[in-house]
Amino acid sequence: MHQVYTLSFLFMLFGFSLMGQPGPSPTKALLTLEFVHPESGVRFPSLPFRLQRVETGESWQFATDKEGKANCLLPINSRYELYVRESNLIANINIEAGEFQEHRIQIPFDGEGSPVVERKEELCHLKIQLIDHQQRPYSARERLRLQNKATGEDSLLWIEGGRLEIDLPKHSRYILSFAKAPNYAEIVLGGQDYWEEQVLFERKKGYDKFPSRSHGLVNFRYVDLEGNSVPNEPVEALDRASGERFTAFTNKGGLAQLLLPLGRTYLFSTAYNPHFEEREIVCAEGYALYELDLLYQAPSSADWLKSFAQQAALNRLNDSLRADLLAKAAANLKAQQAAEEKQKALDPMLSKLDLRGIKTFRIRKLIERKSQILKDSLQLNPKVLEHHYKKPILASLLRLQDAWEKRIIVTDVTASMSPYFEEILLWHSLNLMKATDNKYVFFNDGDNEMNSHKVLGRTGGLYYCQGKVIQLDQIIGRLKEASGVRRAGGDAPENDIEALLAAQALRTDSLEEIILIADAFSPVRDMALLYQLNCPIRVILCGWEEGNEFYPKTPLPNPEYLTIAHRTGGSVHTLTKDLWDLSKKDDGDVIELSGLRFLLKNHQFIKN
Repeated sequence: MHQVYTLSFLFMLFGFSLMGQPGPSPTKALLTLEFVHPESGVRFPSLPFRLQRVETGESWQFATDKEGKANCLLPINSRYELYVRESNLIANINIEAGEFQEHRIQIPFDGEGSPVVERKEELCHLKIQLIDHQQRPYSARERLRLQNKATGEDSLLWIEGGRLEIDLPKHSRYILSFAKAPNYAEIVLGGQDYWEEQVLFERKKGYDKFPSRSHGLVNFRYVDLEGNSVPNEPVEALDRASGERFTAFTNKGGLAQLLLPLGRTYLFSTAYNPHFEEREIVCAEGYALYELDLLYQAPSSADWLKSFAQQAALNRLNDSLRADLLAKAAANLKAQQAAEEKQKALDPMLSKLDLRGIKTFRIRKLIERKSQILKDSLQLNPKVLEHHYKKPILASLLRLQDAWEKRIIVTDVTASMSPYFEEILLWHSLNLMKATDNKYVFFNDGDNEMNSHKVLGRTGGLYYCQGKVIQLDQIIGRLKEASGVRRAGGDAPENDIEALLAAQALRTDSLEEIILIADAFSPVRDMALLYQLNCPIRVILCGWEEGNEFYPKTPLPNPEYLTIAHRTGGSVHTLTKDLWDLSKKDDGDVIELSGLRFLLKNHQFIKN
């Protein structure tokens, strides 16, 4: 007895074959026949066979390829007899009416040309209903690939009006794939005679990708601060474990879609906000698909570049003004020296300490003298640092010395921070009176390395030291070495995060606080490394309130330092202000500092 195959589907394939062969048509169906031994699974390459149309007697000769498969294009609404070796009838195939049909059938064959008797399968009547995201019937015409998970047999068909009814073997599993949505859903049939399955599937304008049973879908919509869609913006997801990157660009509607393997944790980035969010992409319990809609509101890349251009123009103006001031100072050197001597006589604390050209022992003597004066002044007026001397590092560190008992102090020692070097040494001298052992990391953005040679995370120019009171000379020497005339960083951005990561590696006690002393106006070169920090960063900003004499024309403060504190669970401190609990701020919150307002968007502070 030979096997009978009746191909009677209510929906058919759209106009071409997914197999890469000549496609079906309104009058012809494409059959892919596979000859397989029912016990061993062996296939039969180069096997000649004949299909004969029962109604007309027409016949077609075929042969299997090296994989034991053959593609046959045959008229629909007909019954065919399948012969091997000319006379051996091994199967009947019925192709009913329906446009654009495509089917794949496994033919049990023992290699001898004898028909293989198979048990007649019990069938379940399956009804599939597509629904949209509002759980309403989705009345659409969709092409579908229905694949038996066990045998691999599949058919490419049409769903009409969002519905399909079909008879399939009981106790079987089928994978549903739609156009541009492979491996989309699985249907499990038990022993029921009737089964109804609702499948959530909806096509929306601008959405080209769909989740699957192996990949989650993130729909990332980018709008600017006015709510306008932003096209052509890169969006990246970084797999934290493997380092694999997935990238997409926003379309005209501001939408970027990322298909991400399930079961992994990803860091999401945009062009000017690296690693702003971390998410684990896993299906919720009871769900087979993962789809996430993310609304990202921030300035566009064009807006960021415009602000950078304005800052660069201001930097060039500052360089020009600074050169003029230096020229005038050189021309009036004697008058300047006389003014400084007069100032020293009135208040030695107002005189400036220049590390260049002065021997270490003389610097130590000056620091020790100033620290004693400062100690006496603080006893008379505890606010003298904030209100009189305008020293943000000393003011912050002394204000919070009880809260930060153990410290690793990370300091920017590039040229723009030169007005603050004295404060670091004064703090050390003052604090060492309590026999505290401080750790220091000085960084200068690359030891004058060419900008084109600077590698993210390996820019260099890091100097370490640790000391108590008797080691003040060592700290002075290290600071001089790090900030020497030939130790300039070059361009404006600094390698703050690289230095903070080095400090994090020095941490031997969870009570050790990492304190970053930074120029409030300098950009951070390596914000893309921020996600590697895993402890709170306390940021002391120089120049935010009191201004920085290095800049003839004061630039806008850099909100990246607020972002560093926010993402690490740290805090920000200026001459008179302390901003705690920045990590508890929510998206859309606004903070105000010295009359400036900053908006938190996507875990990033931006000027409001």
